[in-house]
Amino acid sequence: MFEDCLQCWLCVMYVQLVQQADGLFKYYVANTYMTNIPLLCLLLYRVIVSSSAASAAHHTASIFHCCHTAYQMITVSVTAIIISTQVARITSLDVAPTSLETI
Repeated sequence: MFEDCLQCWLCVMYVQLVQQADGLFKYYVANTYMTNIPLLCLLLYRVIVSSSAASAAHHTASIFHCCHTAYQMITVSVTAIIISTQVARITSLDVAPTSLETI
């Protein structure tokens, strides 16, 4: 009985922690997508339609910047997927609805 109560309490605390983190990081995630999607489009355009007069260093810097932007978006997406999966697994446990209100 004690293990069930402790597990329920830990689940509730974890869900509350994730809700607080969601309130903090939702602006970072929104900013990442709202700024990086148009930036990635412009960088890809610059890489694909670069003039032959552009230097090799300029072209390499454009490719690196494009890869860095894509990597940042992939990192944010994968982190969000991992956290969402963990929360879904925890909230799918049989937790009484009143336990969220009593803590």
